[in-house]
Amino acid sequence: MGRLAVTARTPLLPLAICAAIMLLDGIDLAAMPLALPHVAAEWSVAPERLGFVLSAVLIGLGAGAFLLAPYGDKYGRRVMIVSGLGLLAVSTLGTALSGSITALFVWRFATGLGLGICLPNVTAMTAEIAPRHFRAGAMTAISCAVPVGGLLAGLIAPVLVERWGWHSLFVGPAILTGLLVLAALLWLPSSQHAQDAPPVTRAPMLAPLTRPYWRASAVFIGLYTTNALVLYLLSSWLPAILPDVGFTLADAARLTAFTQAGGLIGGLGLAFFLDRGKTVATLLAAYAAAIAALVAIGFVAPQFWVWAAAMVVVGLGSSGTHLALMAVGASFYPPAMLSTAIGLAVAVARVGAVAGPLVGAALLGWGFDVQQFLLAATVPLALCALGVLLVPTVRKPAEP
Repeated sequence: MGRLAVTARTPLLPLAICAAIMLLDGIDLAAMPLALPHVAAEWSVAPERLGFVLSAVLIGLGAGAFLLAPYGDKYGRRVMIVSGLGLLAVSTLGTALSGSITALFVWRFATGLGLGICLPNVTAMTAEIAPRHFRAGAMTAISCAVPVGGLLAGLIAPVLVERWGWHSLFVGPAILTGLLVLAALLWLPSSQHAQDAPPVTRAPMLAPLTRPYWRASAVFIGLYTTNALVLYLLSSWLPAILPDVGFTLADAARLTAFTQAGGLIGGLGLAFFLDRGKTVATLLAAYAAAIAALVAIGFVAPQFWVWAAAMVVVGLGSSGTHLALMAVGASFYPPAMLSTAIGLAVAVARVGAVAGPLVGAALLGWGFDVQQFLLAATVPLALCALGVLLVPTVRKPAEP
């Protein structure tokens, strides 16, 4: 099997650069929602008129991951990462200089393309250069940099906007992304695949759906997409529904934050066991714990710390598993197909990300109360648990 040609003795510096890229990607994803009310006020437009601008980055991300990220398997991860970072730097600066809603949409779509190019290739590079005994841990830790970036954006945005306006939310990341272009050129290794070429198809981005990988892809992409659905279902609606059981809006926001904390901490914990070959037992335990927590809190009085503890467990079995699944899926493919497979999974998972909030709206439209809503959220979690049982039947089809 072809292997990555790593030019450095240790992968620590390349891994640090990968983490920095993911961190800045997280900041970039969070920047527009944070800037939106300030943009609306400055331009004297209703915030809802800017709604499609928020969707532009997600559309671009899906398109970039599906159509452009697979070229990392042909031309090399570093080439595509540098290209994606360059596009990100230009489009993020373009966002800061935008003077119209149309310009904002175009630049945010371009930002999404850059993210779609970078995320799968950074993940694939991490899978290749991380030590085998720490591969899941490295992939999960670097994936955690995305939500950490979003958290940092939320913390620094008020200060930046107060001093320099909403434009500063994009100028700073644009400059830092430009510096990362140089770092990637200097210190990211090039990849050389001697023998592992993806199957020849008329649509190379669909190579993971050909034999002998299609069953593995069905399990991986199905799991990742279903997990995305429940993740966005909960993160989108928990702040809105928790006040219905007696929590204040502030406490509802804090409880939602506990699910994110559970995901970050839990993802790293899950990766520890994944690196020790306990994939099925680990993921089943995480999903089962989240299901139990969602069922239990529906019968518990709204006491903040009791619900907070339950939300940490829910985060472990929804957000944490979402981070860990990428490491599981990466083990299904040879190096020459990693960017394509991860890009396809990221693109299809956008369907789950979009469907989650819509499913939540439908449940509430049908009159579901909080307890029924939380019980309904256990259904996709149960489907994920069933999908995990299929992992041993399809794992590592590329290995002899």
